[in-house]
Amino acid sequence: MPIRQRRLWIAAFSLGLIVSHYSSAAVFIATVLAATGMALVLRARGGWLGRAGRRLRLPKTRLDGARSRPVFGLANVAVLVLGSVLWIGVITQTGSTITSTFASAASSIGQTFSFSAKSSDVAYNLFSFTQPSSSQLLGEYRLKTIEETGDRRDYYPLSAVDAHAPVRAVDITAPPSALGRALRRAGINVTTVSSIIHGGAAKLLQLLVVIGLIAALFSRDVRFRIRREPYLFAVATFLVLVAEVVVPVASENYGILRAFMQGLLVLSPFLAYGSVVAFARLGRRWAPRAAAGLALFLFASLSGLVPQLLGGYQQQLSLDNAGLYYDIYYPHAQEIGAINWLRNRISPALAPSVQSEVVTDEFEFQRLRIKVYAGANPINDIYPTLLQRQSYVFLGFTTVRQGLATVSYKGNLVTYRYPTRFLLRTKDLLFNDGGSEVYR
Repeated sequence: MPIRQRRLWIAAFSLGLIVSHYSSAAVFIATVLAATGMALVLRARGGWLGRAGRRLRLPKTRLDGARSRPVFGLANVAVLVLGSVLWIGVITQTGSTITSTFASAASSIGQTFSFSAKSSDVAYNLFSFTQPSSSQLLGEYRLKTIEETGDRRDYYPLSAVDAHAPVRAVDITAPPSALGRALRRAGINVTTVSSIIHGGAAKLLQLLVVIGLIAALFSRDVRFRIRREPYLFAVATFLVLVAEVVVPVASENYGILRAFMQGLLVLSPFLAYGSVVAFARLGRRWAPRAAAGLALFLFASLSGLVPQLLGGYQQQLSLDNAGLYYDIYYPHAQEIGAINWLRNRISPALAPSVQSEVVTDEFEFQRLRIKVYAGANPINDIYPTLLQRQSYVFLGFTTVRQGLATVSYKGNLVTYRYPTRFLLRTKDLLFNDGGSEVYR
């Protein structure tokens, strides 16, 4: 395909990405700018950069002779940047999260290495070995809600909340299967095994990407050939992921795991090549087979197949009609009935006074055009310290049937036992259909 035609396709797909998902577009724009900047620097190879390399006797890389014309031109960069400004900033006006992320990152530069300023998913990076527990995250969330509510004139006293509305974090996992119970009788804890596999897989994938990037740069193996431009895009993608981990707030506003999955669109070939290099001592014949076996094992584990066979781990929405994600995202008939009941009986003046669990019911309320206290700000949740004296409180299916509620904090979903008795002490029950309740 001629370069001109390829550039037109890139421009079209770039605009498609921009209108599809603003935060994914922001990550891609950062990647493109980093790759373009490195390409401009490397074009000076005949100047100071080349002379510095010869003076320091740096080893030549496979990219030294790559003088091919870049496909992603400056016009494509301009289309990407101007398109994002027009769509995100002017037409949809949804760029507030991006600007607030940059502002928060700039104001918290001194907390670069502070774990509390980032998403707990940072613990999955190559050099971290601990992760805060659900109880720790829930304790931090409680402190944040108290800070957000200020003088608490419109809220219940903390003394009453502490006395009658204690909360306890819980981990939702599937019961062990017959095979899992058999392994447990043999002294193998399937929950611990699944946790180790998932945490270890995250670090292993990062390590293999690093090995692949280095090997592709210096190795003379003819089985993996790559030109300068895609290599620079891979390096830029990796640098953007590193920035997600290092820069405060960025990791909280845009999930690291989601950014890593997006990065794998570019980094997967290097991950695969890195796994082949890691098994190089097995020989040219067996190294690819061992790498393929590792990939199949990781797929079986991370896709949910192994946890599904063993149990004792968090259930996945694609495989079960149960578990955390099913509880917080599946709209039950009772919830829809309760929401319609609210819509028909609450005047427009009182509509903003409905508090609902942020993760579970926010989308249903918006779809049915009921404005509620639900959103990214923790002050909108039904967490006990956030309950307002005069507000309606909507409890969804999982809270009514299982006594559980979930908050989203630092990129994590934290589930806890909800103190419904506190609502019975302080408010009147207006509606109950067996799967949803409304209090005031």
